[in-house]
Amino acid sequence: MEDIGFFYSVRPRAPRRPACKFLVPRHLRSLLERRLRRFDQRMLLYLPRLIRLAREAPHGLPRRGHFTTLYQEPALDLQPFNFRVRGEDWGEFKTLARGLGVSMCRLFVALLLLESSSEKERNEGSTTFRLFLSERIAPGKKRLLRRLRIRPQRRKPR
Repeated sequence: MEDIGFFYSVRPRAPRRPACKFLVPRHLRSLLERRLRRFDQRMLLYLPRLIRLAREAPHGLPRRGHFTTLYQEPALDLQPFNFRVRGEDWGEFKTLARGLGVSMCRLFVALLLLESSSEKERNEGSTTFRLFLSERIAPGKKRLLRRLRIRPQRRKPR
């Protein structure tokens, strides 16, 4: 049998700012509101910061090495938090969560806590990163091989 490989690239076109929702534990709702005050009450500005944090500190993120996704504990009294962000940011966040094997809500809460535990401001430089996610099911075995790589993008010399 011949191997079939494909690669695809997706760039969201519509909607540009999709309606999104995270489920946040009730006891962290006030922390989220305090953090958003620093970003003019806009998740549109805050989510890219959390994505940068995930790129810079991947060792502090939750992981699950199973077929199934790890969700938040049901007894946390989860509260919906609705917002709109750029489609590109939402897609990148979704890819990060999938690569780590956790739900987007669980990743968001982990990044919220990680970001709030660090009082020092991070450099908001313009380094760009490339995200690679590959998943493969080993033939004849019930085994998922998932690989998430985060790399700084090389700049072309002038």
